[in-house]
Amino acid sequence: MATIVTRIGKGSALTHFEMDANFNNLNGAKVETSAIGTAAASDVTTSSTDATAGRVLKVGDFGLGTDSTPYVSDLDATLISGSYAFNAGSVGSPCNLGILTVEVRAGGELVQKVVSTGGESFTRVRLSGVFSAWNTSWGSINSQILVGDNGYEILPNGKIKQWCRGVALADGVQTINFPVAFTTAIDSWQLTGSGTSVVAVPVVGYITHTLTNIQVRTFDVQNGGNAVAPYIEVIGY
Repeated sequence: MATIVTRIGKGSALTHFEMDANFNNLNGAKVETSAIGTAAASDVTTSSTDATAGRVLKVGDFGLGTDSTPYVSDLDATLISGSYAFNAGSVGSPCNLGILTVEVRAGGELVQKVVSTGGESFTRVRLSGVFSAWNTSWGSINSQILVGDNGYEILPNGKIKQWCRGVALADGVQTINFPVAFTTAIDSWQLTGSGTSVVAVPVVGYITHTLTNIQVRTFDVQNGGNAVAPYIEVIGY
């Protein structure tokens, strides 16, 4: 820091030598524009999503270095690189709540990646002004959900494979509920049975089904008195 002698501080008029020394000190302490770069002459962004070219970024702009990511309500219109949060009902979102990351290539071509608050991952691309469908990344978070005699698995193609066991009956009809309901249709099913006796020949017959259950009849063709427990495997979506 330059030392400047003032008349008030000295208590009398400055000499020519003291005035020259002041000018020399000020000249030596000045900062040239070339030394501080262009940032000092640029405007700062006015919001966390201000994409005006040439402006200086603040901490938190576009989700950088902050614990409070900016929110957007329309993923289809979020085309600037950065990280954003969104809530349920946001336009173009693949899930209710999540974090959106936008990576821009050039000329409006970009990639959007979403991670939901449940840990699911989604990706889509934008080419020639048109978004592709969301692609779900399958992993342990959204693969096998429930195991045991009654369980299900979400397959990589989005379909659901389920398995369930009914009660053992000597000869009777029963309705077996699926672990989770299908939403659209059932593609296929396989029925098997196990007898309660080593001499039993268990048979499981199909009667009807809905998106939530299947109705079967069980009986033992070797000896009608032996109970048969039905086991069902079904695939649908």
